[in-house]
Amino acid sequence: SFDGSYVSYENGIANLSIGKVDRIWSFSEKSSLILSSNSRPIEAISIKLEDKFYNQWFPSNTKWSIETIYGSTRNSYNGKNSMLFGARAVINPSERLSFEILQTSQWGGKNNKLNKSTAVGIFFGETNLGENAEINKMAGFGASYEIPINRNTYRVYGQAIGEDEAGGLPSCYSWIAGMELLSPNIRVPTKLSIELIETRANTSASG
Repeated sequence: SFDGSYVSYENGIANLSIGKVDRIWSFSEKSSLILSSNSRPIEAISIKLEDKFYNQWFPSNTKWSIETIYGSTRNSYNGKNSMLFGARAVINPSERLSFEILQTSQWGGKNNKLNKSTAVGIFFGETNLGENAEINKMAGFGASYEIPINRNTYRVYGQAIGEDEAGGLPSCYSWIAGMELLSPNIRVPTKLSIELIETRANTSASG
C-alpha cells in the first residue's frame, strides 16, 4: 500500500501536503478519538500553519498551529466513497501547557462533492435534520500539562469528543485521559504511559 506516502511543500509558516499522512489528532502518542494510527490514513490534501507568538505578554517560545484536511476514504463497507473535512487548532501558551480544539465532518453517497450547501453544513449549519442530515460531525477539545519533579517529567493529558450536535455544539461525549512519566537520566531512558479510553457515549436527551 501507499500508506504514509505523501508529498509536501513548505514555505514560511505554511506546509502543504498531498497524500496519505498518518495523523494522530490528540496529545496522546498512540490514540485519538477522531484521527489516529488505529485506522489507515486517508487520501487527503492538507494545509498546516505553524508559528510562534511574538506578543510581549507571551514568552517567546510559545506557539500555535492550525491544520485542515480535505480527503476521502475509498471502498468503505457500504460501497460508497466518504468525504472527510477536518480542522485542528493547537495553542501552546507555555512550554508545559497545550490546548486543542478540533472538528471533523464526514459525508458520502450521491452528495459527496463539496458544494455551497455542504460547506455551510460543515462549518455552521444544522446537520441533524434537513438537506445536510447525512453529514456526520464530531468535535471536541483537549489539554496537556507537564509537571517537572526532580529530574523526571510527569505529563497529564485528556481529550473529549462529542458525536452529535445540540444547539450547534458537540454532545454525547467520549473521552481519553492519560498520564505519562519521562525519566531520561536513569541508565536506560524510560517513558511510562497509562491511558484510559471511554468510547461509550451517553444516551442523548432525544434517545
